[in-house]
Amino acid sequence: MTRLVRWLTLTAALASPALAQSQPHPQAGATWTFVLGAQMMTFKAKGTDKDGDALGQVNVGGRQLSGFVLHEADALRFVAVDKTTWWICRVPTTGLTSSSTVLNGAARVYLSQRESGHDLGTCRGETRNLLPQGQALTWAGIPAVGDWEIDTPDGIYAARLTSFGKTPSGQAVKGRLGDLGAAPNLLALTTYDPQGFSINFATARPVELQTGCLASLDGLKDGVLQGQYLSSGGTPVGLCVMRPARTTLPRLASALPRWPLALGAGQVWEMGMPEGTFTGVAAERTASGELTGGWFGPTSGLLSIERVDGGSAQERVFFFRHDDQGVIHACVVEQGRDIGIAKVDQFDGPGLQLTNRVLGRALRQEGDDLEATGECWVRPVVTGLK
Repeated sequence: MTRLVRWLTLTAALASPALAQSQPHPQAGATWTFVLGAQMMTFKAKGTDKDGDALGQVNVGGRQLSGFVLHEADALRFVAVDKTTWWICRVPTTGLTSSSTVLNGAARVYLSQRESGHDLGTCRGETRNLLPQGQALTWAGIPAVGDWEIDTPDGIYAARLTSFGKTPSGQAVKGRLGDLGAAPNLLALTTYDPQGFSINFATARPVELQTGCLASLDGLKDGVLQGQYLSSGGTPVGLCVMRPARTTLPRLASALPRWPLALGAGQVWEMGMPEGTFTGVAAERTASGELTGGWFGPTSGLLSIERVDGGSAQERVFFFRHDDQGVIHACVVEQGRDIGIAKVDQFDGPGLQLTNRVLGRALRQEGDDLEATGECWVRPVVTGLK
């Protein structure tokens, strides 16, 4: 099986058991962690084959896939296999030793052996299990949480709170909790009552409010608080997530979309289709202006995003997902949205602030057959898993 995987990675390098001894190698029962394609994947090794490669299971997004760690002369490759789709993190062997614990490389997704694949940007791995182990957050338990991480459209903030309802309530920094002790540069101001909880960020000298995350009891879901990201004037500018530090994975945050949609390489998008919700990395822009990358969700697929009739009243953006059966799925969005006999500007009004979702039409094309399959939505997101 690993020989087939090696062929599909389009490499001519030959493997040998000796290579596994000069590179880090997961023994049976070991768990490694990789971040690629805006996903955290844990690989649990089940054994080593005659070529010295590791075979095992990958857990990602509530799904279980087959996985491999391949040892080759030019690179160590982590491979997650979703039917005929291959997610690969290629780690160059330069500087690698058998005791290396951090693995930095380049990610790529292949739809099948007939495809050249799409780049996904960088990837990284560690030779240990990085999945957080935390208890579920309760509303009554909020005051007992001292260390928080806040996922926002501006990135991750870390806050250490020392009191509630007083000013200042603690310290904060844009970055991880480990950065807090070295260089806290923000005040963390909190509010907490039966109706809501917020962590707001302000400069210290002079005290000047910057941004904040506000959530109500209804936002307490899956052990985190989902809320509105507010500007210094209190205007909603996106969606944010507050979570006790080190207890859960980073969550998706999103900025309030504007029309025309800003499209660029390196973006992450979330897309809701009749067949499920997908997260996609748009890693590269082609010479024709198309963005390419990969989608992960109930199934895997290649991503492409195209703007049509840009600058005109008919401007549309197509979010394509190519699956491993040769079917093309698309979510087509535009500024206006049909409601009965009229079309309204979906970017003008408070409705978009609640979800940050741009609504569109879902299409499915198989061969020459094109059909409408219902409604869909997209939103630009920011994730710490990238």
